[in-house]
Amino acid sequence: ARLNPGNSGGPLLSEDVSVVGINYADDSETDQSYAISMQEVLPILDRMSSGEDIDSLGINGEAFYEPLINDTGIWVVSVESGSVADQAGVLAGDFIYLMEGIDLAVDGTMADYCDLLESHDSDDVLSIHVFRPSTHQFLEGRLNGAGLTEIWSLVDWVIAVWNADRLTYAESLIYLDTSSIWSNDLYLAVDVPNSWTDTSGNPGGLGPYLDAAPSLDNFYSGWWAPGIQFGVTTQWNDLDWPEVMAKIIPDVASYPCFGADASEYTDALYTGQWQWFTCEGSAGAIVINIAVGPTENESAFTA
Repeated sequence: ARLNPGNSGGPLLSEDVSVVGINYADDSETDQSYAISMQEVLPILDRMSSGEDIDSLGINGEAFYEPLINDTGIWVVSVESGSVADQAGVLAGDFIYLMEGIDLAVDGTMADYCDLLESHDSDDVLSIHVFRPSTHQFLEGRLNGAGLTEIWSLVDWVIAVWNADRLTYAESLIYLDTSSIWSNDLYLAVDVPNSWTDTSGNPGGLGPYLDAAPSLDNFYSGWWAPGIQFGVTTQWNDLDWPEVMAKIIPDVASYPCFGADASEYTDALYTGQWQWFTCEGSAGAIVINIAVGPTENESAFTA
C-alpha cells in the first residue's frame, strides 16, 4: 500500500504482518516511499524510546538532485526549534550543498549526509555551506560552532555594480562603450561591449543566432568568462514558457550553479520568462536566461 501524509513514524509491514521498517517519507511527484530498515532501528530502539535524539541535527531534509545544472544538496524541509541546526541559523528552504568538504546528494540520495552524521557525535563541530534561495545568499558556518555567515550575495553584488555614484569601483564592472553587431543573415542585431570582438553569427539548427564575447573559446568553456548567446526560433512555438526555459537550463551545466525560480518577463514589446543562476565555482558568475515572444502574438517566434 502507498504511504500517505501522516504515516511517517508508523510501521512498514510485510505480507505476513511483520514489522520490517519505520515509515519515513513519501514523494507524491515520483511515487516513491521511504522507510528505515528494522536492522538499523533495533540497536537504538530503547534509546529512542527514552527520548534520546540519535544522530540528529534537528533537520527534516530531503535529497535534492538536478544533474542538468549540477544542482545537488539537502533541501531543508523544516528545522526543530532549539536544535543544533536552529542554533547555527539553518532555515527551512535552505540547501545544504557541502558538509565537512563533502558534496551532498551527488548520487540523488542522502547517503553521504547520513554517513557524516553516523561518523560524528551530535556535539561535534561540522562545517557546512548553504545556499538560501529566499535571499539569494551563499553562507558558511559550523554546526556546534560559529553560526552561518554570508560569503556571497546576489543582491549585494547587483547593488555594488549598479550603484556607481556611491561605489566608484563599480565603474570598472559596467560596460560603458558599446556597438551593434549583426548576424550573418542580417536578421538579428544586438548591442555589446566594444571589447567583445569575438563573434559568431552563422544560422544555427534552430534559426538565426548571435554569439559574442571577448573570447568565444573561453565563453564556451565555462561561465567564468563573459559573453552572450542570442537566437530566434520558430521550432518552440508549441511549447509553453516553462518548457522553453527547461530547454535552456542545460547550458549552465558547466559549473555548480544554483538558480531561482523562473519569473515572468514583460516589456513594451515582448512577454515571456527569465531566470538567473549563480555559479559559485566560477568567481561568483551570474548566468541570466531570458525567453520571450511578441506580446501581440507569442506563438510567432521565440527569442
